[in-house]
Amino acid sequence: MLDKQETDNHLGEIMEDSVISEQKQPDLEELSVGDAQPVRKNRVSNNDPDIVKTVIEELHDDTEIEDDGLPIDRGWAWVITFAAFHNFLIIAGYNKAMGLLFIEFLILFKSSTTETALIVGVMAGVFGISVFITMQVLVSKFKIRYIVMLGGFLSGIGIILSVFATNLIQLILTQSVFVGMGNSMVHAPALVLIGKYFKNKRSTAAAIAASAVSAGAVIFPHLVKYLIDEYGLRGALLILGGIHLHILVAGLLMVPIESFKTRKQARKSTIPRVLSPDGIVQPCDKIDLQLIRSRESLVSWDSNNKLKPNSHYSPLLLHRPRTRSNASRLSDFTSQTDISTFVPNNQEFIDSRVEECENPFLKGDNRLKTFFNSLGFYLWKKPLFLLLNSTFALNSFLVLFLNYYPAYVVELGTSEQDAANILSIAGAVDFFCRLGAGLFADLGYMKRTHICAIAQIVSALNCHLLVFYSSYHYQIIGIVLFGMFSGVYNSFIPVLIMDFLGMDDLAKALGFVMITHGAAICAYHPIVGALKDYTGTYIASFHCMGACVILSAVLLLMEPLFRKCKKSQETIHTKELVIG
Repeated sequence: MLDKQETDNHLGEIMEDSVISEQKQPDLEELSVGDAQPVRKNRVSNNDPDIVKTVIEELHDDTEIEDDGLPIDRGWAWVITFAAFHNFLIIAGYNKAMGLLFIEFLILFKSSTTETALIVGVMAGVFGISVFITMQVLVSKFKIRYIVMLGGFLSGIGIILSVFATNLIQLILTQSVFVGMGNSMVHAPALVLIGKYFKNKRSTAAAIAASAVSAGAVIFPHLVKYLIDEYGLRGALLILGGIHLHILVAGLLMVPIESFKTRKQARKSTIPRVLSPDGIVQPCDKIDLQLIRSRESLVSWDSNNKLKPNSHYSPLLLHRPRTRSNASRLSDFTSQTDISTFVPNNQEFIDSRVEECENPFLKGDNRLKTFFNSLGFYLWKKPLFLLLNSTFALNSFLVLFLNYYPAYVVELGTSEQDAANILSIAGAVDFFCRLGAGLFADLGYMKRTHICAIAQIVSALNCHLLVFYSSYHYQIIGIVLFGMFSGVYNSFIPVLIMDFLGMDDLAKALGFVMITHGAAICAYHPIVGALKDYTGTYIASFHCMGACVILSAVLLLMEPLFRKCKKSQETIHTKELVIG
C-alpha cells in the first residue's frame, strides 16, 4: 500500500495527464466493441504493479498526423508568405492612399471635412468589430483560405460599388462597411496561417509579410495619384477595386497545412470517457450512468478511500481481445484481483463528468462561461497575455509619429515637398529594416523580446530628441532612426504571441491585440491634439509618445517575472483540481 503522500502524488499525475496521447502512454490499447467507437483499456504498469491508474478522459475530435512531409520553413511555406505580402501590400497601400481619395471625396460630394471624415472613422470601427468576429469565431470554424478570399471579394466589390455612389451615405456603406469587413478577413487570418507554416523562421516570414505595409506606403500614393490624373476619381476607384480582387487569386494559394500531411491515424472519439464498473475506460453512452453515480457500484470503499484487496472486479487479460502488443505479456497478468487501486474520492468530480455525458451543453452560468471562453476571454486571465497586450497598447502611440512629424517639420520651416520626401524615406528604410530584423532574430543570437525592447528604446529616445532636429539634415536623421526601429515590434507581434501563449491561442489573442491597437489609436489622437493646443507645439506630444514607448519596453523586459506568475498560477490550479 502507498502512504498518503505518495497517493496524492499519483493522483496529481492522473489529473495533469487527463488527456492521454498515444505516444506518452504506450500501455493504453484500443479495443473495438462491435460497431462502437474504439475504447481505451487501462492495464497495470510493469514498473508499478501496486497501482492501477484510474483515468477519466475526454478526447477531442482531432486527427493526429505525423509531421513527415510537411513544408515547415520551406517550400510552400514561402508561397504562403509572399501571398500574404501581396495581400497586405494592397490593403495597406490603399489605406495609405486614402488621404488623396479623401480630398477627391470632399470635392465630389461638396461635404464638410467632419462629414467626410466619417468614411475613415466608420471603416476603423467596422474593422475592429469584424476582426473580433473573424478571429474569435470564423477562424476556428472555416478554412483560412476561404476567409481570405471572402475578404478580398468584399473589399473589391465595396470599392467598385463606390463608383456608383451619389451621396456620402452610399459612400460610407460601400467604402467603410464593405472595405472594413474585407480588410479584417484578409490581414489577421493570414498571420495565423504563417504561424502554422513556420517554426524556426517565423521571424523572417512575419517580417516579410509586415514589410508590405512599408512597400504599400511607398507605391500606392503615387499609383493613386496617377490613376486620378488619368481616369478621374471614379475611374481610379474602378481600377483599384479590380486590384483588390487579385486578393482572391492570392487567397487560392493559401492552402491549409493539413493538405500536405501524408499519414493519418484513426480519428479519436468525440465521446467523453469515464471509468466503468468493470475497470475499463469507456464512452459515456456505453455504460449505465446510474452505476457511476453510486460509489458502491464502482468500488468498495474503506475509511481511507482505497480499495480493499479482493473487493473489486477487473476483467482478466485472458478475457479481453488479444493483440500482438499484449499477447507476449499474458503470463504476467493472469490475475489482477489482488491489486489495490486508489480512486479519486471527490464525488462532485465524478458527478460533473456524468452531467457532461448527459447534457453536453452546460446550464446556467456554466453555459455562459463556456460561451465566453469559446470567444477567447479566458486569455484575460493569463499574465503573459496581459503583459503582451499592455506593451502593444503603449507601443501603438508610435504609429502616430508619421501622422504628426511632417506637420512638425513644416512648422520649423521645412517645405511641404521636403516633408513628403521625408515620408518616402521612412517607408523605404522601414521596409529593409523589418526584413533585416526578422533575419537577425531567426539567427538566435538574441531573444526576440530583447530585440523588440532595444528597438522600442531607440524609437523612444528619437521622440525625446526631436527638439534638436531644427535643420533639414537632422530631420532626415530623425526619420531614418524612426524607419530603422519603429516597425520591428509591430512586425514581431504574431511571433511574440506564439512565444508567449503558443500556437493554439494565436488567432484569439491576435484578435484582442488588434482591437486594443484600434482603441489605443483612437485614444491617442485626442491626447496629441490637446497637448498641441495647450503648449502651442508638437514637442510635448512627442515627449508623451516617447514615455509610453519606453514604458512598453520596460514591461516587455519583465517577461521572466510574468512567466513565474504563470507557473504559480498553474501550480495553484493543479492543487485545486487534486483537492477539489
